[in-house]
Amino acid sequence: MITTNRLGFIALSIVSIAALGFAIETKREAINLKATAESQLKTIRDQEDADLRLGQYTINMIYKAGAGKKISDGRKQVLARAIVRVNNEILDTLEQRHAWIGAIAIESAFQKFAQSPTGPKGLGQMARASFHEGIAKCGINKVEDDDVFETDLNLYSSACYFRAMLEASDGDPIAAMVSYNQGLASEDSKNYLKSGNLDGKEALKYIARATFLKRNVTDKKMPGVPLIQDIKGITVDAKKSK
Repeated sequence: MITTNRLGFIALSIVSIAALGFAIETKREAINLKATAESQLKTIRDQEDADLRLGQYTINMIYKAGAGKKISDGRKQVLARAIVRVNNEILDTLEQRHAWIGAIAIESAFQKFAQSPTGPKGLGQMARASFHEGIAKCGINKVEDDDVFETDLNLYSSACYFRAMLEASDGDPIAAMVSYNQGLASEDSKNYLKSGNLDGKEALKYIARATFLKRNVTDKKMPGVPLIQDIKGITVDAKKSK
């Protein structure tokens, strides 16, 4: 026969084991939560580091494009942040992002109000049709023709249009740059996509310039170029649909 004391001991043992199990499970959950938090924090820090490097690459490109003295230091920072933000949202790889920044450098030298005699306008030198095409591909609505000079809208349109050129070129940044500059229907675009050859003088100059910039611009601070500042807390003024 089990005595009352024995029953009490068994009950106490069961409670102790349950408490121990609960403590172990609680500790395991705490360890898992800590690991998750540390992983998330590392992801955030890695993203911030990548954004800073891309921002520095942009500022370096501004100087290499010859616009270092044409744009105020504050404007350089704002523009670099905007380009980083749009890049993160629209383009997938670092190679694609660098190529698009190079295209902006060649097209407008980062001049917000740049305007070609043939019609293209703004940072990405967007013609009226390509501006609205890029805007539509970005899911942005309620824009007017004059919005082409709005920094965020021009950048979003440009990046989404560039992405479309990438998709049509099997992800080839060089082919995308040729198509961005001349259109998919141009002879240079067709020739490059078909054979890898470029015959047109304009396309050859464009790619030569892109190659020079790619070879001479890095994501490290270059001599005489300011450091990118903190890129957090940027306000988006694009009229994006929700």
